[in-house]
Amino acid sequence: MFKRFLNKIIIKYMKSNTFKILKIAITILIIVGLLGAVIKYGIGKYSKALENVSNTATEFMQLNSDGKIKDAYAMTSIEFQEQNSFEQYEDFINSMPALFKDFQSIQIQSSDFESQLGGSTNSNISGNTIYNNNDIGTFEFALISESNSYKILEFSLRAGIDRYNLYK
Repeated sequence: MFKRFLNKIIIKYMKSNTFKILKIAITILIIVGLLGAVIKYGIGKYSKALENVSNTATEFMQLNSDGKIKDAYAMTSIEFQEQNSFEQYEDFINSMPALFKDFQSIQIQSSDFESQLGGSTNSNISGNTIYNNNDIGTFEFALISESNSYKILEFSLRAGIDRYNLYK
């Protein structure tokens, strides 16, 4: 008899507005939690990729600034190396000291990531190049993931005329 009475109370409660509101609230909490997890995962993945790309571009610039041109060339992609021999690359770096000497850091102002078929990722970053004497230039890098690391596919650097005049 007590069981029957308990069943009636439970059935009556399950049909009440309070129970319906509780079900809706729990459903909303689950959806918000799942959405939050997906967003956090996506942002974390993007942040890590941006950090890797930034580190690659910074190291590339620092190696060129330090005169370690062969090491910097090794950071370029297969496609870049197919289009530019080491000798051509070395001549370019040596002919443009204003773009590389006294490099301090980069400040990324925009970034874009695009996954490709086959698992590689292309990335484009642009922003400011900061030099030790507080000169500021601009940069654009296109990078591609090869062998579990980012490689320089192409780059463009610009500096003001005053910077070029320092290295005449």
